[in-house]
Order: sequence, then C-alpha cells, then structure tokens
Amino acid sequence: MLSRTLSFKSVLGKASHCGHSRLCKGFPAYFSTTSGDSSALADARAVFLNAGFDPTSFREQHIAWGDQDPFQHVNNVRYARFFESARIQWMMSLGEEWGGRAQAENMIRGKGLSLILKTMEIQFRRPVTFPDTLLIGYAPLPLESDDTTAFEVTGSAYSLGQRKFVTHTKETLVWYNYDELRKDVPPKEALDILVSRVRNVKSGRLHPR
Repeated sequence: MLSRTLSFKSVLGKASHCGHSRLCKGFPAYFSTTSGDSSALADARAVFLNAGFDPTSFREQHIAWGDQDPFQHVNNVRYARFFESARIQWMMSLGEEWGGRAQAENMIRGKGLSLILKTMEIQFRRPVTFPDTLLIGYAPLPLESDDTTAFEVTGSAYSLGQRKFVTHTKETLVWYNYDELRKDVPPKEALDILVSRVRNVKSGRLHPR
C-alpha cells in the first residue's frame, strides 16, 4: 500500500508539469487550475474590453473535475453559479464607487438599497471540459425606458483553453430596498455611476460568435 501511495504521488507530481509530460497527452493545451496561462488570459481580457465589458466584473473561474456531469462536459446548471459570482463582484464594485466599502458590503448582504435578479436567460454555445479556466465578464445595457427601477445586463464566459466564448447570459436586475422589501428608485449618484459604465458598451458586439 505504501509503495502504491508513493507511486500515485509521483504521478501527481509529473502531472503538475503538464505540457512536458506524456501524462497530459490528449488534454487541451491550456492545463491550469491555479493562475492560468498569462497570454491566454491577456487575450481574453482584450476581447472583453474590445466588446465593451466592464473590467470591474472580470473574474477567473477555474473548472473543477466535479463541475462535469455524465455527459462529459460542465453541467449547464453550473454556469448560473459562475455568472452569479461575477455579477456579485460587479455589484460590489458598483457599491464601492457609490458609497465606499460599507456600501459594497451592504449591496451583497441585503441591507438597504441593492440589486435583485428578476430574470436570467443563458445561451450555451460550446461545451467546456476539465481542465480549463473561464474568464467571465459583465456589461450593463443602455436604459431603454424612463423606469429606472430596473435595467438589463449581459454577461459572457470565455474559455482560455478554447480561446472562444462558450456561454452568454442576459439578465434583468431590479433596484430593491431590502429593508422595506420592495423595488425602489435608485438615488442619482448610483444611477449616474451605472450610466457611466454603459457609455462605452459597443452594441451588437456583446455576444460574439
């Protein structure tokens, strides 16, 4: 048993240097669950920025073996969680710009005025398998009515292994007063910050093929 354990550790040690080992034959060129390939990540960030996504929302999502299902790809339900984490990060950045760290904390703890998810539509374009890392980003869409209590955002997930967009989401967020349990009109300061982040979005390029 001891010899088998040592042998298994030896295999793991070799596998950690994927790209220089035959153990990784058949794996995607991008094999990382930690910091990611710098060139692939830089390229992904450039693609997102060029499309108009808000850099404060950018989040790396490392794919775990357990994210896959019997159909041999990341389970569709996982993407809702992946997008949720990036959306919460974006909400915190919105809150911090609006009212500092305290407001950012309130935004994610259901205190005072924050945001609540009303609708979520996910478009699955390409399957993702372990090992891989996704870059996820969000962008608020232009306000289309005088009703400032709700607005739409779009998000995308980009595979560093495939160097392609793999999943998109379109969501409706509502300004919600958690103390009074009702939707509410955001103050001018918060709305101005939101609008400023919309300004550089290039419509029609948010969901690249």
